[in-house]
Amino acid sequence: MEASRRPDAGASKPVRAALVAPKLEPTRRGRYELDETRAPTWLERFRMQVSSRSLKLASCFQGAERPGALRWSAALTPESGLVGDQLFERLGPGDDVSPAQRECLSRVLASPPYQLGGRTADGGAPPSTPTRVGLVLEF
Repeated sequence: MEASRRPDAGASKPVRAALVAPKLEPTRRGRYELDETRAPTWLERFRMQVSSRSLKLASCFQGAERPGALRWSAALTPESGLVGDQLFERLGPGDDVSPAQRECLSRVLASPPYQLGGRTADGGAPPSTPTRVGLVLEF
């Protein structure tokens, strides 16, 4: 039985394939120029005006047990500075935004309207105006 387990003396060893150099020539690809997307010119003014309301926003969280953050998103019309369709989402652990806090936040963030100068230098409407904006507010 041991004789059947031994390799055959006449069996040949496997042959290794030789490495072959690739025969493909590199293919030149076209260059694509992408338009650089820039933030609207009024966006920084919007952020500054939201941050200037921080004292009023803080009053909406009086009595909160610990600090936190929430995401605010809203429909914004840059030409008029009006905000609508506001959504508030609590970030991280903690209670959700209460109805009283939501009402306070909506009132503070919507009034008075933002002064954004949403028109271009020649007086026309901006070429691409986002319909929604969003910020993270920390308290």
